[in-house]
Amino acid sequence: METDVATQEQSIYNDEFTKFAYFDVIGYKPNAGQLEVHQSNARFKVWVAGRRLGKSVGDAREVEPLILREGTTGWIVGPEYSACEKDFRQIWYSLIDKQQWPATRKYYNVKAGQMEIHFPWSPSQVPSVICKSERYASSLVGEGLDWALIVEAAKMKKETWTQLIRPALADKQGIAIFSTTPEGENWIYELAEDCKRKDGWEFFQHPSWLNNFIFPGGRNDPEIKSLEDDLTSYMFMQEVEAKFTSYTGQVYKEFEPLKHVVSHKYDAQLPTFAFLDFGISNPCAILWAQIKGNSIYVFDEMISSDMHSAMVKAVVRRYPTLVIFADPAGNQKTMVSGTSIVSELRKKDPDGKLGLTVVTPVARVIDRLNVVKLLLGKNKEEPHLFFDKDRTLLTQAAFRGYRYPARRSEVGEAPELPYKDGIHEHPMDALGYGCLGLKNVIEVGYSTGKVGAEVVG
Repeated sequence: METDVATQEQSIYNDEFTKFAYFDVIGYKPNAGQLEVHQSNARFKVWVAGRRLGKSVGDAREVEPLILREGTTGWIVGPEYSACEKDFRQIWYSLIDKQQWPATRKYYNVKAGQMEIHFPWSPSQVPSVICKSERYASSLVGEGLDWALIVEAAKMKKETWTQLIRPALADKQGIAIFSTTPEGENWIYELAEDCKRKDGWEFFQHPSWLNNFIFPGGRNDPEIKSLEDDLTSYMFMQEVEAKFTSYTGQVYKEFEPLKHVVSHKYDAQLPTFAFLDFGISNPCAILWAQIKGNSIYVFDEMISSDMHSAMVKAVVRRYPTLVIFADPAGNQKTMVSGTSIVSELRKKDPDGKLGLTVVTPVARVIDRLNVVKLLLGKNKEEPHLFFDKDRTLLTQAAFRGYRYPARRSEVGEAPELPYKDGIHEHPMDALGYGCLGLKNVIEVGYSTGKVGAEVVG
């Protein structure tokens, strides 16, 4: 319904005009999850909810009474402008299209990253509502805020909140809502735990089926049952039940290009190692790395199909390599040659050139994953694994694509293991073998000057 209270001069809303009175005026009827959030008087609300629960609508309605107060301003902040647009769309529809409040200026251009609304009662030259992207952190400075919506918060960095958004709320003692679907036990999980101990904070966790408008059957709605059949148990727990779980989404959530991608070219003065995941019909992945201090720098890569042992041997020798850390499957004898690929790499060449030193670290997949996570800086530790910005582009892309299975049809050996898509796992497997071996070199051998097979065999 359209309200007849819009004026060209000022907003009617003030501290005495309550949020629920506003809801009555516009005819908004929240679902059970939205209602619980609206009823809370907490200044900071951490709202973890399943897909299609109605977070964007709830966010918008929560701050609309504030937007309509004289002199207020607020931000919608997301990892990308496209994430902000969902909440902005709801505010635009409600205030501009439906209620027809007069805007002095308004912009709705997602591609250009310009989404803002100025009302006659807005602060001078400051919009009542504006979208901000974490990608452009330099824009997250300036005026004091009355409110902030942090959307898809689990995809964002904690520092964006602590260093940029939180200080902007201090002057006016503004409110904030973190609305998101969970993504593992990251900083949002920690924030949710903190809500139990911090005054002025409240945590909400709502499954998708609380949206009775979309899922009238609740937990037993046919669409919910269909999702449960289609998704892995871990993915269903995260995306629908809104539960925190470790085995969904991106495997290496610790990887941050701004932190881990640096400039490191081959240095002849540093020890050089190769990481190798074999492949004949599948791609063969070779990464080259050096140790500097107590950190590993991956400085080059080669990923290619149809590579036999002689080709691999020639390619690895691109750099003077002390040790190759390789897939233990390379120890298996092939039916064609009767020898293993590892044996071929270790064998002396016909011209007398010495063979390569190859070590095949044996460990569970989960152990390799944990070593890489540890070196990336798991649990806020200092990172010790870096990648050259120019010559490791495929490995950087693999970090983004390497994920846990989302659907039951993708489950391999076990649902807690990463999905093998035939592309991203090869450089990630090579990295796992190498990090497993080099961690031992750093901790045992490099500190004593022993760099070579004697410290990794």
